[in-house]
Amino acid sequence: MIERTFRFVLRHRVAVLVVCALITLLSLAGASRMVVASSIGGLFLGEVPEYASYLERAAQFGNDEAFVVAYEHPNPLDADAVQALERAAAAIEAWDDVASVTSLLDAVDVRGVDGALVIQPYVDIAREQGPEEARRRLMADPRYAGAVLAEDGSAGALLIELTVDPLRPVETGPTLVGDALDQLEAVGFDRAGLHRAGDPAVVAEVMKESYRNISVLFPLSAVALLAIVLLLFGRLAPAAMAMGIGLVSVAWTVGFNSILSREFSIFAAMVPAVVLTVAFSDIVHLWSAYLIELREGKAKEEAIIAVSGEVGSACLLTSATTGLGFLSLAAVPTPMSRQLGFVLGFGVCVALLLAVTLVPVALSYMKTPDLHDRGRVDRWLDRLVSACAGLSTRRPGWVLAAFALAMLPLGVGASRFTVEADFAQRFDPEHPLRVDQRWFEERFSGASTLEVFIEAKEPGGIVDAALFGRIAAFQEELVGLPAIDRAVSAVDAVQAAHGALTQQQGVPTEANAVPQHLLLLDMADSERAGKMLDAWLDFERTVMRMQLRSTEHGFLATGDLGQHIAALGAERLGDAATVEVTGLAYLLGWSFNRIAEGQRNALLGSFLLIAVLMALGLGSLRMGLVSMLPNLLPLFALVAYAGFRWDGVDTDIVIVCVMAIGIGVDDTIHFLMRYRVESERDVPRAQAIERTFHYAGRGIVMTTVILCAGFLPFAFSDYFTINLLGTALPGVLIVALLADLLLVPAMIQTGLMPTNKRRPAGESA
Repeated sequence: MIERTFRFVLRHRVAVLVVCALITLLSLAGASRMVVASSIGGLFLGEVPEYASYLERAAQFGNDEAFVVAYEHPNPLDADAVQALERAAAAIEAWDDVASVTSLLDAVDVRGVDGALVIQPYVDIAREQGPEEARRRLMADPRYAGAVLAEDGSAGALLIELTVDPLRPVETGPTLVGDALDQLEAVGFDRAGLHRAGDPAVVAEVMKESYRNISVLFPLSAVALLAIVLLLFGRLAPAAMAMGIGLVSVAWTVGFNSILSREFSIFAAMVPAVVLTVAFSDIVHLWSAYLIELREGKAKEEAIIAVSGEVGSACLLTSATTGLGFLSLAAVPTPMSRQLGFVLGFGVCVALLLAVTLVPVALSYMKTPDLHDRGRVDRWLDRLVSACAGLSTRRPGWVLAAFALAMLPLGVGASRFTVEADFAQRFDPEHPLRVDQRWFEERFSGASTLEVFIEAKEPGGIVDAALFGRIAAFQEELVGLPAIDRAVSAVDAVQAAHGALTQQQGVPTEANAVPQHLLLLDMADSERAGKMLDAWLDFERTVMRMQLRSTEHGFLATGDLGQHIAALGAERLGDAATVEVTGLAYLLGWSFNRIAEGQRNALLGSFLLIAVLMALGLGSLRMGLVSMLPNLLPLFALVAYAGFRWDGVDTDIVIVCVMAIGIGVDDTIHFLMRYRVESERDVPRAQAIERTFHYAGRGIVMTTVILCAGFLPFAFSDYFTINLLGTALPGVLIVALLADLLLVPAMIQTGLMPTNKRRPAGESA
């Protein structure tokens, strides 16, 4: 099929170029209309049924899509600091995407005077009795210390809650967080003393990295690929050809993405560099084979057609395996993963299509290269390939023993491997976001939240004294959990009122006492009581909202924590009320559990599909299955590396695993398909292996070097997933190269790798 394609495009060169140019222009037009945008629902929660229930609750009570900005100050209740805070809070609350701003301005002291409740803001106490007295009392108030005021009194905080909008792009985060910090600086707070936390703040940093990937890392990757091809071949022609065809492949891929969606997801920012790198790999294999055919004495057109034989067929099989590996990501149950899988799978297919279409056309127009100009790199590659061929054929037992010994430490590392999902942990420990996170953890309550909704069986039932008391006890028990730092609900307001009126702790136990306390709070100051009550109780007094602040940042652990809380609530409240745990962090944890399961299934599915393709391509079921064993080694090495380096590694490492198996198996295919050709000759097995190294060895080494060069620039990213592409993935590819150059031929030489080779007379098994 590849040979027919080569002959067809050579006969219709001009028409092929015109069609490619038109499709490229259409793709660029589609790409020009795309925007980098995506919502939390679109990325992760679009297929989670509980997300709809969360949105209904959020529309009624407000939501936990919020971020915190804090400002350091010797005494945040000083008159100047309060005035600056008032200006900043008023400006921020006027923004369209902001539902409310909670700060020191909303902190109130509740006390009883002559049987009546008096609600007085702490900022008024600061004006009347001095800021130090107000700060002392506020630090002793468990409702606010660690929430809007640092536990040591050295900073204030603004909790900025966003409006309920499931379609709001998460990319709005950078603007909102940045503008909030700018606003605080504008009213007089020192920029160096400003800090931020919360999911929108994390996503803001993710967005910065995404734009950086597109605007900086992709060009760096292109330059690295261009430079390494120039170094390997010492010629401009293959580098220019690979760059041109690779960029066209990227344009077609992004154009395809524009058909699926006008929104370019933040997680799809890696696509251009991946497609460009894969395209370079295909083209280098074809160019390397073209040079070998010319050196064998073939004329230019004859050499071009000859390349379409085993090399073209091998490229077809490698693209199929790589494409299926990427496409398996579409099995992960999130819209983001599905789109990423389809786009990457399409990109690999396009890269091959353009390689087998445009490479023969380009070669036909180019001058025949000078075959006598072989530099030091060529000679070095020849020596490396010859050494690997000699070692694997003369000392195959040693090679197998060395790989077996290497499995022992890898097994230790793999046994330590655990996964978690935490956006903040995807950044370097010294990244400003992580520094701010540690700053908050030292001074404020946990920034991660869980929403708990308790619903009584009938209207008014939630304020029944018996049930309300059980809810208060349940809340106190939750605060005692190691991962829960704070709980806020209507219980706090009632406890404050009860303590002010009776000087007793806890909630009232008399019948109708809870509704009376709520009425007194409303009468004391209806505006401020609204903030104390409306966000926590519905009008019919049937549903109570409880917000938990957690020190747990991992989404998987947060999901497990939420399930534990739901079970505990059902046990403590029984049939009197139902307990529903929700919130973005919890839903993301639940979703990431499904994602992790889907990623594992995708990895297993890609492995099995690639094994089937290997068997079909090699013409032997046994050979196809056994050939996958060396390709398990790179994955095993990646898992061991993660186990040794991290206590818990992010779930996104599975994406790297899928990419590793899809790309890493390519060189095995090139080696075994060439060996199949050589094994059909009536020569000893060692000689067939040596001839395989002669024809395929240099191309295997060069494509691995090119792949590593294309991915290495991503090591400069501060974002974990992208950084893995530049650190772990090149390491995995190097392990795969060692397996292909040493382990695979050693298995063939010892008979562990079944082949269809006819053994010459006199050669032992």
